[in-house]
Amino acid sequence: MKVLVIVGSSRGKGNTYKVTKQLEEKIKELGDVEFKYLFLKETNLEQCRGCFTCVTRGEHLCPIKDDRAKIEEQMLNSDGVIFASPVYVYNITALMKNFIDRFGYVSHRPLFFNQSAMAVTTSSGGGIKETLNYLESIILSWGFNFVYKLGVITHPYLIHTPRYTDEIENNINKAARIFYNSLKTKERKSPGLGYLIQFRMMRIHAIDTKEYFTADYKYYKEKGLLDRGKKYFIDSKINIFKNMFAGMIEKLIIRSMSKSLS
Repeated sequence: MKVLVIVGSSRGKGNTYKVTKQLEEKIKELGDVEFKYLFLKETNLEQCRGCFTCVTRGEHLCPIKDDRAKIEEQMLNSDGVIFASPVYVYNITALMKNFIDRFGYVSHRPLFFNQSAMAVTTSSGGGIKETLNYLESIILSWGFNFVYKLGVITHPYLIHTPRYTDEIENNINKAARIFYNSLKTKERKSPGLGYLIQFRMMRIHAIDTKEYFTADYKYYKEKGLLDRGKKYFIDSKINIFKNMFAGMIEKLIIRSMSKSLS
């Protein structure tokens, strides 16, 4: 099994990298897993220009020619991806944010349904919850099977105390077990209500704006997702009541749009 670690630290091999290496060691104790590290500070990934072309017409028409497509291929060829970013002023780093911006089209056209993912962050104090929650929302919108959030406070006052060191080790052990099991079993979590509604809203959007968002419409059409019977991007176990509620929301949106156009 192959795991790609995407490191968004400006330092490269700082605290976040060290925590991820500890996680790697624990995962390798559980089975045969190959790790590869992608340091964004060393990657040819130019800053997003905000032209929106990747979203509307397709990522292949992006005017920037760098390693974006190669990184996408690396993620697709992995069984799991770990997104690792330290906290910079209560959120991810600029490097990680630009990485996410460059893959903005994937939130419209999810790709990574066969990959597990988790998020890792470190901080000397605050911002861990906000950073992990943000990463989780992005990773889920890209189609990943998101399984765990690992946050570690690395303040010098705490990091060398035995009690806190034991707590960190326990958290890393737990993260390793959960992530490894997701790689091994390939079992996906059932999509939550919010993502069932999001799927239906994105489908409505793709149909209603097909002349402008041509890439989205093509994605939904080629994958057979324009069929109203489709409940989600992929076949998955879906709670019947959540599905019914998402369907009701979809009908209300369509009805509201019809009235506004009449």
